[in-house]
Amino acid sequence: EMLEKGKDVDTSEGSLMYEACSKMAVMLEEIYLDMSRLYDNLIIDTMEEEEFVIFAEDRGVNRIPATAPIVMCDIAQQIEIGTRFSCNEYDYTIISLNSIEENVYHYLARCDTAGTEANNNKGDMEPIDYIEDWEEGIVSYTVTYGKEQEDIDVYKERFKEVRYKIKSF
Repeated sequence: EMLEKGKDVDTSEGSLMYEACSKMAVMLEEIYLDMSRLYDNLIIDTMEEEEFVIFAEDRGVNRIPATAPIVMCDIAQQIEIGTRFSCNEYDYTIISLNSIEENVYHYLARCDTAGTEANNNKGDMEPIDYIEDWEEGIVSYTVTYGKEQEDIDVYKERFKEVRYKIKSF
């Protein structure tokens, strides 16, 4: 389109006019793409996820983060709080001693993986940290289930309700 304007100038491929216009056309295309992206990020419903999170947090509405499951561990010996274990493909950190029954110590442990994928993990525990005379331990059940990070569409709706008191139809 730019080359069509030059009627008495050589516009064939490789000419001075062709080279100058082709570079300008590439720059204009990049500018149009940037302008389109900026326009899309002006409206909450069309904002990119990363841009919306920054926008909402600047206005005091934070995204609800993923939480890690907390499990009950039955261990045949006393161990230190903060000791780390693995069970299947997940790692856990002991956060507190819950109770002691007949030489079995019941500890609460937090999974190092946030989200729902480790919610139903049970089985034998293997220490990551060295524990002298390690006997045995198992992850017996989930006390508090982990949750996924708030979905972006839910976050946008919550932002509108909190910030603008607007409810969608």
